[in-house]
Amino acid sequence: MWEEGDKETEHRELAHQCIRDGIDRLVPAIGWDLIVPEWGLITGYDDKKQQYKTLWEDRKETLPYDKLGNNEINILSVTVLDKPNHKDQKEIIRSSLKTAVAHAEQKEWLERPKYQDGLPAYDVWAQVMDSGAKLIQAGKIHNMGADIPSRILYHAAHHYSARCYAGEYLNGIADGSHVLKKAAGCYTQVADYLKPVYETFKPEQLPDEQTFLNLAETIRQAKEAEQQGLKYIRQFLAE
Repeated sequence: MWEEGDKETEHRELAHQCIRDGIDRLVPAIGWDLIVPEWGLITGYDDKKQQYKTLWEDRKETLPYDKLGNNEINILSVTVLDKPNHKDQKEIIRSSLKTAVAHAEQKEWLERPKYQDGLPAYDVWAQVMDSGAKLIQAGKIHNMGADIPSRILYHAAHHYSARCYAGEYLNGIADGSHVLKKAAGCYTQVADYLKPVYETFKPEQLPDEQTFLNLAETIRQAKEAEQQGLKYIRQFLAE
């Protein structure tokens, strides 16, 4: 979240300047929560109207300057591609793996315990499935809330696709490293566990009680597989 005072103002001004400079070079900026809390593009700006032109999937909208980093979620994240940084490829790879481990260990600045990310998010996800089974058993599945089913499907799609990519990425950078090959296998296994969660859960047709319980167990198995994958990544980073 934002720190109050001059630092927030400084960051905002820097982000605005980087966006303008990039667009002037015909390079759109990648930003968070421009239209919805997802990654999108800033494709233009209008100083007179004090707003940006934004794009997310097929939606083209505008975002007031003062809403950048303060739209639905108070997070400012803007990336503008610039000149090559000439960093060594091995350094880039290790940096990416360190970022993945830090996320899994919740070494980020998000507020908790209300918000959970990294490995503990699997526990919350599984608990929601357990709750669904209990609500069905009690005949009160309508108490789950209209937006919960769609959120479960949303997270299932993102987690499944991300773990598919993680397995492919680790295989691609392994370069003879048996440890990273093992990590890649773990993340492929995570994706295999999450695939039925994505394919089974449909908001318009809720699963039955046993399916909810099965999905909860599958999510816990996915967590265990990811924990093992992270052990291999940590082992590689320690080499």
